[in-house]
Amino acid sequence: SDGTVVYVSSAIEAVMGYRPEEVIGQPFITFIHEDDRETLIVDFDAIFAGTLYPSEYRLRRKSGAIAWVRSSSRPVLDRNGKPVALQGTLMEITQRKLAEQALQTVIERYGRHHPRIARFRRVLGRVQYAQGAFAEAWEQLILEHGALRDRFGDQHPLCIRNLVHLAEVMG
Repeated sequence: SDGTVVYVSSAIEAVMGYRPEEVIGQPFITFIHEDDRETLIVDFDAIFAGTLYPSEYRLRRKSGAIAWVRSSSRPVLDRNGKPVALQGTLMEITQRKLAEQALQTVIERYGRHHPRIARFRRVLGRVQYAQGAFAEAWEQLILEHGALRDRFGDQHPLCIRNLVHLAEVMG
């Protein structure tokens, strides 16, 4: 509950440039862009209270560059049902955010009714839809695993199957 990272997949290296052992044991907030920290703390407090929704924020890569991510988290409960940690997933959305910013720049320069804006919005909409569909499926898998683990424990065959599936998806 103090925000220290206790597990991270090797996939974090592709998003942030850090190896898992460089992230584990560190406060998660130190990787968050300074301008997004306050909002993210409010989001995490809401998730601890049981309100589940995705968050979009910036992380600072090992190189110092910024990566936009979408995260979906859920509270991890102790045996008494008290939230003690957060478990979640991250998906990089930097390219989508850059496209949204580019669209906003074009709108500001040429106005909302320029012919290229409509085409750009259609393409961006398809990208957002595909990312959203993947994120929702992934979030459901994480939530299913967490619910099974909370109910039956880590050694239940369904939990083990889900962990194997998560590992295969994460590579």
